[in-house]
Amino acid sequence: MKWFITDFDGTLRNSRNNDLKLNPHDEVFIKKIVKSDNKLVIATARPHMQIKAFLKKNYNIEPDYLICNNGTIIVNKKGDLLHKNSVSKEGIVEMCQKLKETDGIHGIVYNTPDKEGVLFHTNWTTDLTNAFFGMTPDNGKIEDIIDLEILSIRIMSDISNKYIFEEFNEADNDLNFIFSTSDNFLNADLTSKDAHKGSAIRVLQQIAKFDDQDVLVAGDDYNDLTMFAEFYENSYIVKQEHNKNIRDKANNVITQIHEIVI
Repeated sequence: MKWFITDFDGTLRNSRNNDLKLNPHDEVFIKKIVKSDNKLVIATARPHMQIKAFLKKNYNIEPDYLICNNGTIIVNKKGDLLHKNSVSKEGIVEMCQKLKETDGIHGIVYNTPDKEGVLFHTNWTTDLTNAFFGMTPDNGKIEDIIDLEILSIRIMSDISNKYIFEEFNEADNDLNFIFSTSDNFLNADLTSKDAHKGSAIRVLQQIAKFDDQDVLVAGDDYNDLTMFAEFYENSYIVKQEHNKNIRDKANNVITQIHEIVI
């Protein structure tokens, strides 16, 4: 039995047409895994309730497990919570204080074990509602998240603020930021320092008892690097314009996931 663990955006959903469709060959590949004795795990930065509903509604796919919020939570097919790794209260307070002092913060998306929401956004559009699977802003304030059990946060900011989040990464605290850019804005994704996709797979491995040699991992972006590092021999990176500098971090470079032999 093999365990196929794949990222979602840019990897599983990789039609290259900016639509919701799966590549037809990829869809056949994934559904063959679902119907077999092998296991399908989706490892994504997206929140678990929304990605679970989206996969079912749009593709009729129900993964055996979901690793979500960049590795902060693991749920099974039934929706049972198997693992969570929350950011410390002290870290959230420190970060919120810094954000209140910083210009150019355009939006915050937050995830707790039982809520997924947009705290605020300065220029929310229909395209963003679609990108975030129907979410709309709460029109809240930064301090509103201080008392929540935070699994992850996406901060949408001016690119010039990147150094602020890099300083958090270098400091002795519980905070870790992973970066990406879209539409000339910086996305700074916050989790606890030891939470990432690679560590979450190791937790799942302890729960489900599978061997390294039975794991295949696929991704396309910086938040997939820890998967590649943990399971390099059977790692696959999907070729995208944004990953030219990290393609050597995976053992195999592919164009679509159906190229993988399981």
